[in-house]
Amino acid sequence: MMKAIFFSMLLANAVFFMWEYKSGFSAINTELDGQIPLPGYEQIALLGELQQAASDKPLPNAENKHNETTALPTDEASNVTDTHNIDKNKVVANNSPLHAVDAQGQPQIPQTPQDDLNSQTQLATEPSTNQATLNTNDKQENAKPPACYEVGPFANNGEYQAWVKGVAIKVLDSRPIYKNGDVITGYLVFFPAGSSIEQSQEHAQALRDKGIKDLWLIRNGEDKGLISLGMFKTEVRAKSMKDQLLSQGITAEVKPKYKPGKQPYAQIKINAETINELKTALGPALQILPISCW
Repeated sequence: MMKAIFFSMLLANAVFFMWEYKSGFSAINTELDGQIPLPGYEQIALLGELQQAASDKPLPNAENKHNETTALPTDEASNVTDTHNIDKNKVVANNSPLHAVDAQGQPQIPQTPQDDLNSQTQLATEPSTNQATLNTNDKQENAKPPACYEVGPFANNGEYQAWVKGVAIKVLDSRPIYKNGDVITGYLVFFPAGSSIEQSQEHAQALRDKGIKDLWLIRNGEDKGLISLGMFKTEVRAKSMKDQLLSQGITAEVKPKYKPGKQPYAQIKINAETINELKTALGPALQILPISCW
């Protein structure tokens, strides 16, 4: 019986101890929650405590402000809204690099020091550019219009092409035209005729004795009595043959041979200032005639 009473009292003491321990721990926590944090120490709060504090804290005078806004007349409310929007736009504009606006309310890009330098450089170069343009225009106004001339006749198309390409002045434009006349068919290398056909025969024999076998005594026509030593297409080759004969002690001559046909002429367009140079570049057989430009 005594043992049962002893264990009962022991159990009661254990339950009482547990109850006292739990109650005392809760009181300590409550007391710590209300304490002011010590200087130099940061107060720590759990995430759940922060969320609970935010949900339990009412907004100050929120209902009163709502009532004040709804109580305003319509015009005043719109003015308040517009003023708020204008102030907001000003804040955004002042914070933006494009805060300057023009007369139409469009944003303007602010100039940088480099932009100012470029503007000054442009202003400095504009007068010289304008002056250069004026000088060019003056030169164009004072320049004479081109002049056109007809040059010829040429023996053939080859001589015409050679003259146009080799002339010492600048030819702006050229074109050939053809006129009826005597066209050179070649160049004759000949030994002069004697006073009679008999004397020409003696000259021909003397040439054979010097080793000239390729010859022909012309007995009829305008060249009667001449001793032909060769016919060449170009004057250059004919003169080369003449020089070769001269080296052998034979004095020969060269003459062009003609036939009726179309003679080429050159119509050229040149700068008017080069007319004197053109006259100097003309050969003895060429003539020059001013014509209307095309």
